[in-house]
Amino acid sequence: MSFPLVVTAAIIIEDYNVLLTRNNNSIYGSDMWGFPAGIGGFKKTSNPNEAIIHQIARDIGCRFTGELTIVNPYFESPEELPCLTLFYVGSITGTPHPVCHNILDVTYFSLDEARHTHLRYNHSQALNDLLNL
Repeated sequence: MSFPLVVTAAIIIEDYNVLLTRNNNSIYGSDMWGFPAGIGGFKKTSNPNEAIIHQIARDIGCRFTGELTIVNPYFESPEELPCLTLFYVGSITGTPHPVCHNILDVTYFSLDEARHTHLRYNHSQALNDLLNL
């Protein structure tokens, strides 16, 4: 039996725009956009609320404040470990820019554009779930 990976992801919405990143290590390829997310924050702490803060600082160089909003399990493929994504909705302090070598680009998309973009992993579903609350 395998245990799931726990991933933290940040949904950052500012003035009807959502912050997305493009990674070079996504199983979907480097052309896919998604929320700043990962498992790296758990290298600093086992507390998901603290891990998301570390993840955002490590990925885009900003201070994140937010709260757990959506918990969405997903499975990538039978060959991959199951993943549980903890989605946090919040805001950042600072100017987002790629810090981690895995981040190729960081930019804001309009909410409408983001909703019509196929985002990596289960991020499209999470954004739609949030906006339809």
